[in-house]
Amino acid sequence: MFIVANRARKPMNRLDDFRAAPAVGDEDALSILRLVTEAKLKIARNTSSTAWTPGEVAFTSSIAIALNRHGDAVVSAALTCMAEAFEGQPLTHGASVFGALIRIFANPPEGFDPDTLVPALRRFNMASLGEIVQNQKGGNARTTAVYAAIVDSIGVLIENSAQRR
Repeated sequence: MFIVANRARKPMNRLDDFRAAPAVGDEDALSILRLVTEAKLKIARNTSSTAWTPGEVAFTSSIAIALNRHGDAVVSAALTCMAEAFEGQPLTHGASVFGALIRIFANPPEGFDPDTLVPALRRFNMASLGEIVQNQKGGNARTTAVYAAIVDSIGVLIENSAQRR
């Protein structure tokens, strides 16, 4: 019975591995879980984006890399912006948005005002972001495309604000 049960079991995926890590005291996983929770997001239970509910993130590896490179403040800012801008939406292109936001916070464009970021992000929904990334090959290309779209959106908001004055 032991052999049959082990052969028939469901293989673990990366999210299963991540969910187990805090239980054994993995400090990186605990930090990621804390930052995700503080941003009012949650870790997805499924790797399939079609099964995600609003506010679920599955890009834990990207969060770990960003945390190691840029620290809590940058990761927290990116996650919080995502939670505010895309409230109520499944984050089907969340990894690309997260990567773009990390780039923005880690190396802000000239004249960047953080207060413009959430309104700039609200000009998009996940479907429009899907159109932006659809012909991009690889995570870096998708992140770069989303980064460019967000920076352009910030520029439009700044320009519109200046015209109203």
